[in-house]
Amino acid sequence: PIALAHRILESAVVDFYRRRARTADREVSYGELTYADVPTADDLLLLRGHDRLDRALAELEQRAPLQATCVRLRYLAELDFTDIGTRLDITPNAARANVHLGLKNLNRLIGLPDPGKGKS
Repeated sequence: PIALAHRILESAVVDFYRRRARTADREVSYGELTYADVPTADDLLLLRGHDRLDRALAELEQRAPLQATCVRLRYLAELDFTDIGTRLDITPNAARANVHLGLKNLNRLIGLPDPGKGKS
């Protein structure tokens, strides 16, 4: 039951942010667009990066579901590590480690270069 509740909560968070992204002031019916506002192939090509992120998140969800959940809660729900730990029944340090590892794995899955270590 607890896992089901977490899954329902995670789905509710995803739905909330998807609805938020489609706010009424940004929605325009296709018939209301002028010719200059009609999406072109170039506009679609700009969205390719988001597709890579979606595929990488799906892959991370299969490989390391806890890391994927921690990353989503941190960056989509904007929760701090203490709240993430409370929701997932892990320590804040474990939440921090899972977010860090999840971001590192996402960078690798997307194909971004490893940032390496900074100068100290």
